[in-house]
Amino acid sequence: MQAWLQLLTVNPEHRFSSLREVQAAPALAGVQWDHLSEKRVEPGFVPNKGRLHCDPTFELEEMILESRPLHKKKKRLAKNKSRDSSRDSSQSVSAGGPGHRGVLG
Repeated sequence: MQAWLQLLTVNPEHRFSSLREVQAAPALAGVQWDHLSEKRVEPGFVPNKGRLHCDPTFELEEMILESRPLHKKKKRLAKNKSRDSSRDSSQSVSAGGPGHRGVLG
């Protein structure tokens, strides 16, 4: 709990000031920092790409408020698709092989 408070505190004198301090926190002692930095850690949750993961009300409000909503949405969807495809290819390369145990492993 103390590590979370140090990450979220407003006063910079009481907040972590370096990665080394974060890594030394007792609550994070089990994290395999080298695996994390090399992106060899499998995420705890991967959202289903075929399902909506946002509030549809937000989309509706955006369409009402934007002057050219469909134009912006088309650009955003293309950008997200490009990002997702590059993320998929990097995950397949960086995913741990047999016996890979994850961060706390």
